[in-house]
Amino acid sequence: MKLANHVLSTPYPQAEQLEATGIPWSIVEDWFDAGPLDAGDNKIFGNYNGRASIQTIKKHVKFSKREKAVETWKLLVQSQWFNYMSRALAVNVGGIVKADNKKHDTDLFNAQTLLWPGEESRDWILQFKGAREEVMAQRQYIMHRIFGPDWETAKRKMNRMLNPTFELLTFLRGRFDPQYLQGELGHTPRSDLTHYEYDDEEVSLYDLAGLRTQQEMKELYAFLATTRPTLLEEGADVQGKRVARIAFHTDRDGFKQDVLDGRQSRVSRQSAVEKLDYVLTRKGTYSRRLVDLRMLHTLSQTTIDKYRELVHTLGYNGTEPIQHNNEFAERIASEKTNQVVVNQAT
Repeated sequence: MKLANHVLSTPYPQAEQLEATGIPWSIVEDWFDAGPLDAGDNKIFGNYNGRASIQTIKKHVKFSKREKAVETWKLLVQSQWFNYMSRALAVNVGGIVKADNKKHDTDLFNAQTLLWPGEESRDWILQFKGAREEVMAQRQYIMHRIFGPDWETAKRKMNRMLNPTFELLTFLRGRFDPQYLQGELGHTPRSDLTHYEYDDEEVSLYDLAGLRTQQEMKELYAFLATTRPTLLEEGADVQGKRVARIAFHTDRDGFKQDVLDGRQSRVSRQSAVEKLDYVLTRKGTYSRRLVDLRMLHTLSQTTIDKYRELVHTLGYNGTEPIQHNNEFAERIASEKTNQVVVNQAT
């Protein structure tokens, strides 16, 4: 927590922040720029589409034409739903705020009064007779009008607003981060997707990919054992081993194919060694891209949890409590977890 508070509250250049901590704080700072239910709160969407590291990773994993089409469709759906919902919310909130100020002959009522839990109990609002009860009722009215009359409908609408980038980041991470796909980091695509009620048919595709990757990695380890055995030594070069696995998993410049062909061909084997040595010189670059992806993926989940909690609190109290993906929700705020992220990057 001390590390996070210090970095986020001190005006360091972003490159210096990254060098000092190994964490892409610029993503977190960008994420904090807008509050939930605000039209500008689309930072995950923007970073997925515009951040250079994410675009480079997409090139590495080589999306097929079908995958690109699916990506385009998902982003279009999310953009339209997010814009529609945030604008509808702004119109409804604006109208009620104007009416409240007129009724109580003041200018103190604003969007935060309606959308910020706890504001209804401030001393300033209690001076207006009946205002607290009015605000509570208005919140529920707005949430039900915009998100639907029941909690299940509200979740479905929020899924359309927020989940496509989470889905795409999960897919991208599965293609780039073999540790995630194989469950070595305490969570998997299955645990993430199941938390947000995705059906088992979709989740099972990641299970199969994880098993396939686990088998394929045996070929890489056999290759490393006879060419660069120090990478397999416990704790010797964690970053180097990770980069080698990423290059193999993504078949970077044909590295994976050369490793497989190298079982029968000296030429392919030598080519694989040369490609491995090159990617090992790029350990820092690969690690920064990986941490960017992991951080953005984590924030996409935190955003969904944040929206669900807020909308539930404002309009659907009395229904089932919100289940947070606690495996990740503390990752950014916790000093212990910050160290985990740093360790994963170095």
